[in-house]
Amino acid sequence: MLSTDGFVVTPRFFPGGDIGSLAVHGTVNDLAMMGAVPVALSLAYIVEEGLPLDELRRVTTSVAEAARACDVRVVTGDTKVVGKGAADGLFVTTTGIGVRLPGAHVAAANGRPGDAVLLSGPIGLHGITILSTREGLGFESSLASDSRPLHRLAAAMITAGACGVHTLRDPTRGGLASALNELAAASGVGVELDEPAVPIPAQVAAACDLLGLDPLHVANEGCLVAFVDPARAEAVLAAMRARPEGACATRIGTVVAGHPGRVTMRTLVGSHRVIDMLVGEQLAGHPAECARQLHGIGQGQDVAARPTVRQGRNAAEPAHHTRRLARARGVDHDGHVSARPRLDELRRIAAVLDHRHAQPAQQAGGREPGAVVAAIVVSEPDDDRSSGLVPGGDDGGRGLRVRAERRANLGRYTWIGA
Repeated sequence: MLSTDGFVVTPRFFPGGDIGSLAVHGTVNDLAMMGAVPVALSLAYIVEEGLPLDELRRVTTSVAEAARACDVRVVTGDTKVVGKGAADGLFVTTTGIGVRLPGAHVAAANGRPGDAVLLSGPIGLHGITILSTREGLGFESSLASDSRPLHRLAAAMITAGACGVHTLRDPTRGGLASALNELAAASGVGVELDEPAVPIPAQVAAACDLLGLDPLHVANEGCLVAFVDPARAEAVLAAMRARPEGACATRIGTVVAGHPGRVTMRTLVGSHRVIDMLVGEQLAGHPAECARQLHGIGQGQDVAARPTVRQGRNAAEPAHHTRRLARARGVDHDGHVSARPRLDELRRIAAVLDHRHAQPAQQAGGREPGAVVAAIVVSEPDDDRSSGLVPGGDDGGRGLRVRAERRANLGRYTWIGA
């Protein structure tokens, strides 16, 4: 079996790995997801003029160490140098060849209704680490990329499953959401996830909320998702948990016959939401807007809020007349909200506005690590923002109506009256 891939990452060195080890792990894992044991790799560099030679040596050393750890040989390669500005420092291309494991029948189109959806570990670590390192957020001090080889884990699963492992996929670019959508479309089945079962580290969830990202769309480099015959699911889970790469393996959902090609998630409040494939790139908030909060969360601390206030028609009107707090899962009167609140959950409590004035939140002890801040705002009744309205509740007779808006630039949830 054959697989080829190109690798570009900024920065080239990051907590948990670098572009060299990433290239080896990426191609090894692509082979593993086809049920193959990797045997050999080719390696090609495209180097921008001016790249420090010491940096190229570090990358090459990392490639050699990663290949040795994976029990594969780099058997051929090539290097090309291009002019200044023609490349972003260094591009790496690898091609891998592998041998299919006996009895392995793994393919994206093999998912069947009733299959258990298994995930080998937590999601979002790689993407958030890269983003934080690139933008200088400092959040990577407590996180590292999950980049690692998965071929031994995949082999253990296939052996334990005795052909009951139908599909394997590593959720890299586009994250878990895109991987599941691809598998659902290829197999002509639906996928139903259980939100509490999806392992998202608290710091990843908090960073995603502050940056306006969905952790289900954040890239991973060291976990896999599988569709497994339900009769073999427990045996496969046990085999996964016996390996360090799968120590946190868990069942996150079920393959269903209904809504083929669609992925849905059952939320904490019992509703369902559609999980779409990532198209393009997620837009994160500007790092300067989130650096203070990210630094605190990176230290495992609760964060003091700086409530966002949107003024009404009279700019001189006191701010506290234009904002109210809403009660949602994890939201309290201090303006704190626990990790990963969802718009559908917030809409469910649109009718219960709190009439207390929002005060700047103080750091509170004993709260869940990784809590993040939500801004809850009610603007003037004659404000012209009127789309997407839902009925409001007890509002002192003012007849306010509210809607939920997610700000992509800050990743905060805002209630806007109209």
